[in-house]
Amino acid sequence: MCPKSNTINSAGIAPDDDVEDILGKLEIFANLDLGELRLLAGIARRVSFYASEMIFEDTSPGEDLYVILSGQVTVQIEAITPNESVILTNIGAGEILGEFSIIDAGPRSATAISQTDTTALSINGKKMHEIFASHPRMGYIVMKNMAKIICERIRKTNRRLLKSLKRKEY
Repeated sequence: MCPKSNTINSAGIAPDDDVEDILGKLEIFANLDLGELRLLAGIARRVSFYASEMIFEDTSPGEDLYVILSGQVTVQIEAITPNESVILTNIGAGEILGEFSIIDAGPRSATAISQTDTTALSINGKKMHEIFASHPRMGYIVMKNMAKIICERIRKTNRRLLKSLKRKEY
């Protein structure tokens, strides 16, 4: 297990805070009431990863959503050239990881590796969907928030790709 820290990070999260308090500060769970946050807190578990530890691998089963409490995680895909990878993004405190698995329960689309000792909340997608089935308002809000996060990430990736392609033209 990685060492614990109660230092408040740039996302306003201290890893040892109550889970409901942490969830309430996150964009993905914005506009949920305290009762709804408690339901999610009941299925969340704290997990820790050492620096350079693989959190999940491309094509592995996607079962959990991760909320990064502290640390840095690199999300990457395998490049065309053997033994090389392309970094898609870096995820830090207050950000989510593995959100596709909550939407479609499909295999992972990338590999996630902790760059530093990392603490996260792991929320099982199947259990989350069970809650959403009995609390549709909650499911709607979380899925809407998740769609906004994914759209922001796609726009950012598109800008980086365009910038990269423009450099290659010159």
